[in-house]
Amino acid sequence: AEYMGNEDLIANYIGFRRVFEKLEYLGSDFTSILNGGSSTPRWKFCVTTMKSVAEFIIGRAYVDRFFDDDSEAVIVKMVKLLKTVFTKLINQQDWMDEVTKEEARKKLTNLIIRVGRPQWIMNNTLLADYYKDFTWQGSFFNMFDKNRMVLDTNIRKS
Repeated sequence: AEYMGNEDLIANYIGFRRVFEKLEYLGSDFTSILNGGSSTPRWKFCVTTMKSVAEFIIGRAYVDRFFDDDSEAVIVKMVKLLKTVFTKLINQQDWMDEVTKEEARKKLTNLIIRVGRPQWIMNNTLLADYYKDFTWQGSFFNMFDKNRMVLDTNIRKS
């Protein structure tokens, strides 16, 4: 309440927060000051930053190189078996009343098995469409900033 009416203070605070968020882009000299003498290796910072913007592109590259569809089938089969075993365990419990058991069984029935990756990232057209508004040129800082806004807009739409 004491800050209301002090537009300069509020504008300076917003400006400071905006600059402070971007200091890590300046390199290890600045980040070590911010982090009390230690800093994240540059390669790790860059990978983490790109993962936050282009997670599905990076995920697709990983799947193409390392993912084994046979392993996915084995894991899905294992999870289905676990669901069956848990259902039997629920049915055997003496301390649960029937209403509680039914709720637990419903939760198991509604459990969605997600293993590996979203299937749509394997479709080049859908993947390209997801990133169609992204900018992949210019300075890293500007590219990241603009693409973050596009990603936030995409999230709000879904």
